[in-house]
Amino acid sequence: MQENTQYGMRPVGAMRFHQNDAPVRSDVLLATIDQSVQDGQVQVVILEDSYGEHVELFSNLSWHLDEHNIDILVVPRFVHQFGPRLEFQQHDQLPLVYIDEPKLALGQQFLKRVFDIVFSLTALLILSPLLIATSLAILINDFGPVLFIQERVGLNGKLFKILKFRSMVVNAQAMQEAVWKAAQEDGTNNKSKDDPRVTAVGRFIRKYSIDELPQLINVLKGDMSIVGPRPIQQVELEMLQNADLRRHLIKPALTGLWQISGRSDTTWEERIQMDLEYLHNWSLGLDIGIMLKTVKVVATGEGAY
Repeated sequence: MQENTQYGMRPVGAMRFHQNDAPVRSDVLLATIDQSVQDGQVQVVILEDSYGEHVELFSNLSWHLDEHNIDILVVPRFVHQFGPRLEFQQHDQLPLVYIDEPKLALGQQFLKRVFDIVFSLTALLILSPLLIATSLAILINDFGPVLFIQERVGLNGKLFKILKFRSMVVNAQAMQEAVWKAAQEDGTNNKSKDDPRVTAVGRFIRKYSIDELPQLINVLKGDMSIVGPRPIQQVELEMLQNADLRRHLIKPALTGLWQISGRSDTTWEERIQMDLEYLHNWSLGLDIGIMLKTVKVVATGEGAY
């Protein structure tokens, strides 16, 4: 909340329901909140749901805070996992939460595809001078190929050829296994900050994600989307658990939650968790929000190497 001021809230304190393995007494909790209310600091109390463990305490809090005109917000744990796929239903006196399937409906798929086509076409036209300049810089640097083409895992696990500006030396593939082994020992995402294969031009275009721009052609072809999980290599499939394979229920993409959440500074497990979170919570608004944050991340070169 401190990092996301758009929520319009400023946290002034936090308190656990358990301290030293013992539950906090209701009167102690209420007294602490009362003191903050008297100091004029508190307007809202936010509670994390603990699957009914503290129902009675929640009830006492709601009555108590109502006397002070203090609002209560509850953050259920499962909402973070399922988001907009939740539908609350009332059956007689039994409230239920319906969880929809984690896939895009036909209307959503059509909307996402139209957005991808319009955006990729527009971006290719606007960025054409940058694409030409980058191609010339790579060519002049070592007279090697401008593009790097590699097979990646796409929608439903099918392979496709991804396009990137070449950022490494020509024989980079032969050196890959040694570099990956060192990166995995560090717990990073198969990337090294000091990868000896990266050229001078490559280091620059990687920092600002210019090397990824040819993938706009992949988006236009329909192999990729603008927002979603980043495509992984076939060899990386061995690192996935069965449940993780759900990330391939949607197209891989240019940018996603991983790009705006640390990129190469995140662990492999964190990256996969973000991919699944995106799948569970997709909306056009989420895509637009990720794209806007991507602009900021790319401009600073944060987490890219």
